[in-house]
Amino acid sequence: MKHLLENAAGILETARNAMLAGHEPTDMVILTGVDGGVRMFANSEWSLGALQREYGAAAGYRISAQSNRVQVDARSARSAVRLESESPARAARMLLGATVVRQMNHYVAAPPTLLLSEAEG
Repeated sequence: MKHLLENAAGILETARNAMLAGHEPTDMVILTGVDGGVRMFANSEWSLGALQREYGAAAGYRISAQSNRVQVDARSARSAVRLESESPARAARMLLGATVVRQMNHYVAAPPTLLLSEAEG
């Protein structure tokens, strides 16, 4: 899980920085194989799980962006995680005041730029 989460966080940060620099990230899927190979697909209509099965990928990452936010869904055989960046306006509101969000049936304080949800699969 640690490796999947670290990769997803790095992908999120890269996509977020590209967006902040004025680029519009393309919805993308990145698959990594057990042999270290990487496959990338732009604007794929296939689900992340279907692409992983089709290509025998060890892990998959779906990057999507809309309304100044970036989301990364990551999956491996045993884990799944979703990371989301916050819009600059919402991040500012969160920094200026305590904001509480509902996450997996628990209430937790949200970090200013990252919401994390985890599901074991």
